[in-house]
Amino acid sequence: MKKIFQLNIRTKLILSLLSVVLITGIGSMIFSIITINKNVLGQAYDAVQIQLNTANHIYNKQINVIHLFINHLSSLDYLQEAISARNKHLLNRKLNEVKKELDIDIINITDERGRIIQRTNNPLMTGDDISDDLFIKNVLKNKKSYYGTDIISKEQLAKESDAILKQAYIKVIPTPKARKREKSFEESGLVLKAASPVFLNGKFIAIIYGAKLLNNNFDLTDRIKNLIFKDEKLNGLDVGTATIFQGDLRISTNVKNNDGTRAIGTLVSEEVYSSVFEQGKIWLDKAFVVNNWYISGYSPILDIEKK
Repeated sequence: MKKIFQLNIRTKLILSLLSVVLITGIGSMIFSIITINKNVLGQAYDAVQIQLNTANHIYNKQINVIHLFINHLSSLDYLQEAISARNKHLLNRKLNEVKKELDIDIINITDERGRIIQRTNNPLMTGDDISDDLFIKNVLKNKKSYYGTDIISKEQLAKESDAILKQAYIKVIPTPKARKREKSFEESGLVLKAASPVFLNGKFIAIIYGAKLLNNNFDLTDRIKNLIFKDEKLNGLDVGTATIFQGDLRISTNVKNNDGTRAIGTLVSEEVYSSVFEQGKIWLDKAFVVNNWYISGYSPILDIEKK
């Protein structure tokens, strides 16, 4: 009886010790897994933040290139003389050269009141007043250069060319987790833009402005992707992608639909839209992108009035 009693005590002690070791071991393992996952996720978010900063730098550098060209153009003596003399032949030839070299879609000249005197895409369409244009209005007021992002209306795009109007048009594709949208299409265009005043003998005589349309143009988003992610793939999927949104609408992207086409016309999730577009915040979190969840970074694009 005594031996059985001692055995039971020994067994209980051993089992208790084993349970403590087992629980401690499992606890340590769970804690380690949580810590490792936390560190990996933390590093992933840090990487996305750096990549987002790099993307913004590439985007702003492209704007600056357009600004430098337009600003230089406005300082050329012979061009100032040609504007003053309304030498349309010389102006048209030079502006077309710059348009091609700079790879932009629009380059025009207004007079000192904001009326078009030279439209490169449509030379016969002149005399219209665009003094209420955000960039033109600020140049007229302050007589200095402005450059950044702008939205050009369907009506203004139509004065340029049918091709530009067609490029801007995007049909909206209903997307899971996106907010409800009244319009089923977009006809205005998001552009990188620069405008500079022109002076002749110290007198303000004109404004030169140029713009690159981003709708359905993939040069910038593909450059961002290639520079940051170098076309890396994991299990056949892109490790990273880049998108430019106009409001909540994808207008330039290398995010793919299930059929392999670019996800143009799809929408950002309502949660991201509310945070980034409506509140102007940077988003760093998980986000639903077209058809899957990703660790994502979104940054607001502001116009020259910080809107």
